Amino acid sequence: MSKRSSSIAAPQVEPPKKQRLVDRESEAQQVIAAESTVDETPKAKVLIPTEAERAKIRKFPLLAFTAPYEGGEFYYERECYDEYYHLVSKELVSGATKGPDGLVGRDCVTVSGTPGIGKSVFYAYFFERYRKEHPNTWIIAVAFQQNQVNKLSVAAVGKEPVYYGSDQASRQLLQEASLEAVQWKETEEEGVTDKRLLFLCDGSPDMTRRQCVVFTDPNKRWRKVSRKLYCDYYMPLWTLDELQEAATLLNYPISDDLIKARFEKFGGVARECLSLDPVVSKKAERDLTKQMNAIFDPNVLRKLLLEHETSHYLLHYVPEADRAFTVPQLASEFVEEKLQERMLTKSTDKRLFLFQMTVTAIHPVQAAGVLNVLKKLGLLSHLELGALVFVVPKKLLQTFRRQEVVGIPTTGTTSVRSINGIGERTAELLEYYGLATIEKLEAELNDEVSGGELVEEKADVVARTNAEASEVLPSEPNASTTTVKMKDGHPADWARVLRAWGEYIQKRQYGSQVATIAQYVCTWEK
Repeated sequence: MSKRSSSIAAPQVEPPKKQRLVDRESEAQQVIAAESTVDETPKAKVLIPTEAERAKIRKFPLLAFTAPYEGGEFYYERECYDEYYHLVSKELVSGATKGPDGLVGRDCVTVSGTPGIGKSVFYAYFFERYRKEHPNTWIIAVAFQQNQVNKLSVAAVGKEPVYYGSDQASRQLLQEASLEAVQWKETEEEGVTDKRLLFLCDGSPDMTRRQCVVFTDPNKRWRKVSRKLYCDYYMPLWTLDELQEAATLLNYPISDDLIKARFEKFGGVARECLSLDPVVSKKAERDLTKQMNAIFDPNVLRKLLLEHETSHYLLHYVPEADRAFTVPQLASEFVEEKLQERMLTKSTDKRLFLFQMTVTAIHPVQAAGVLNVLKKLGLLSHLELGALVFVVPKKLLQTFRRQEVVGIPTTGTTSVRSINGIGERTAELLEYYGLATIEKLEAELNDEVSGGELVEEKADVVARTNAEASEVLPSEPNASTTTVKMKDGHPADWARVLRAWGEYIQKRQYGSQVATIAQYVCTWEK
């Protein structure tokens, strides 16, 4: 998950309660990651993966998938896979249900979560690992489309898996494979105990089966079935670090900056963030905009909150600590800001309510995020029109306190990376030119010192393009060197600095006022 705070707009089921002002100095300082503008320029990654990192790359087994995997023949093993593997495995072998075969274990376990996070990839991981750790288990893996058998893989004990494509797989073939497995299971073999038959389903199946794991997106039809079994687990969204590491280890031609740009727009969904086809992300952005345009008042937002399985571009599932329940979260800061703009456009009194959804008692708000919305709407000089509305579970309604607003960094030793719009590449250049802090950068921009100088061994480096110059780093200076400033050596990056600094100064002017904005609390629960 990203470090940003989750937020959501929702109707006021109970009258919101205004929160009292508190002394900010008396509160513990909360740290929120500073925003940064993304440089989408692709750049080569220099990485020597460790043994542990190399171990995260696995090859897909011969398996029936509902949809083809577009990322190649290898996949990235997420850290959460081990946790969820043990959760599901434990249910299968030690659940409370006892079947007609006398074996104990859950009839059916469902693994779900936000569409696009890779549940089918976990299905492949689970298949391979479970088969290795349970050699006496016959596994039948089925890919379903619209509740119909689409593809089939049969992994008989002691044999290589047999794959049947969409032109061969059928319900009848599944029945025949199941019958063969049952006959094997009932046949006594010397020294072989605890024979089991396990069904793995990619997509919601046509029916429940004894000892079955279903990997599926949330949908009403299957939820009516699974909720009676009380054995659902929800997988988490990807973090930005995970996405960037996966792209690097899989050798995807996607820069960290581009992944970050997609992450800030779509949230922690690998399908969009790691897509190798730019058309996919463009289509996703179009669908996202279309869904946001359909939101025009709090009642529509409430419906979205209660029936969010139909709006996965806007709302994501965030698993709670037990992994069995989830809370909805707006997909990204991009979605938050756009929906807030929509609410303002339709408000009769032009009051801007910034809704922040949280399930915890502490939910710091980043002043920069609030100012971003107000700036886009031309309301920076009218902060009195803004109000923060925290939407919380009913159990927190009476005890929820006024939240801290994390201000804009001003001067001193704060890194230039905290300035929104600088970007990773430009920040590295600023640091190299000796302008690593806000204080030094401000002094340079105000011509108070002659900092920002880079000593080059060859004067002709100045004439190189930004791309060429960024690849050449000088050695230690000597008496024959030529002095160059960043604005001369990297004019395009310096122009980015000037733009980002202008926005930063404007936000700094109003940053302290955000702490005085009215705060309210309400609940989405009845």
